[in-house]
Amino acid sequence: MADRLKGYEKMVNEQQIKMTPVSADNLQEIKIPTGISDSALPLDKIITNVKYIPLETSEHCLVGKIDQLFILKDRIIVVDKMKAEGIYIFDKSGKFIRAIAAKGKGPGEFNTIRDVCVNENAGEILLFDDYSDKVNIYTTDGRFSSYKRVSYYFREFALLKDSTFISYCKEGINEHISSIAKFNLIGSENLQRIVSKSFASSARYIKNKIENSEVLVRTGETVLYSPTFSDTVYEVSSLNQITAKYYLNMGEQNVLRHTTENTSSKEFMGLLNNSKYYHYNGKILETPGFVFLEITNRGKNGVFYSKKDKRICAGSKYNITNLPNVRFFTNPIAVSGSNFISVLNPVEIATSQKLFRSVSSDKERNSYNPVFLEMMDKISENDNPVLMFYSLRN
Repeated sequence: MADRLKGYEKMVNEQQIKMTPVSADNLQEIKIPTGISDSALPLDKIITNVKYIPLETSEHCLVGKIDQLFILKDRIIVVDKMKAEGIYIFDKSGKFIRAIAAKGKGPGEFNTIRDVCVNENAGEILLFDDYSDKVNIYTTDGRFSSYKRVSYYFREFALLKDSTFISYCKEGINEHISSIAKFNLIGSENLQRIVSKSFASSARYIKNKIENSEVLVRTGETVLYSPTFSDTVYEVSSLNQITAKYYLNMGEQNVLRHTTENTSSKEFMGLLNNSKYYHYNGKILETPGFVFLEITNRGKNGVFYSKKDKRICAGSKYNITNLPNVRFFTNPIAVSGSNFISVLNPVEIATSQKLFRSVSSDKERNSYNPVFLEMMDKISENDNPVLMFYSLRN
């Protein structure tokens, strides 16, 4: 793949690419409790202000899986990379506006969706098509605007506050550019002019090619970086400033304490299937008051952390017994202001509703908000997902 960009090698290597310094002056510890796989998150005690937005379903917007979700001032942008292979734009009520889904080589078309980021200030959606070596730019109404060629490859990218870009690059993906080939974080002004690099590739990754499920996360106004084989999360403030922000203290249950650079991927996965060990997979979200992250231990465990009082609620299951108007829950995938956002599967909703109608008493049904019940009753298995917005209690 790098052969297609060989023409950029001389131009890039002549640039002044600086190493970005990494600071650890204000590192915060998040201590992960033991036994979270056997615990249930007490949602009835910690979440509030629940709101649902069903995404409109039509022949023009059939969403398979939500891989990325962006909540703007007046838009909801849904990215389905693999199943529907498109970007779907809705208004804030969930009404469908337009799809970006034209495959091909023409203007506004793409072959693959490697990653997407949004520049809300400029009203732009940026789609990286690594197969075509370009980034397509659309308006937030879904209209094609322009495109730009890239000079290097990356798996994920994010827009910083000053409109520069930070990109995560896998080991070996940029062998055509020797000056950045061994680095994971690359900073650029326009995805062509490279100005910074940081985080040399881990020897553990080079050995077994395991990666976090997510590495770069834009959460609210913040861009967070979670290197694979690390228990530290970094904040990327600018191309000149990276700060170690959270240290995830998992104690002796941290699987990294029981592996070396010589541990094979098979051995590593075997340890993850052992209930004794924890692994942070890169999934993290942040609101002004709280942090959510996923810890792998015989499955995905949700962890909510309060920045104010340092308290943690964690578990693999969810207790919603006494929570009005909440009958379903999944780990959040995005944030908007002080709200976390989870995606509810329409198949599970429809199946659960059938059972609920058949076994629940009139008294139980009357305990739910009629608007909530009406909305849930309308969901069918073939509909688009439902977005669940909620905040955490102080």
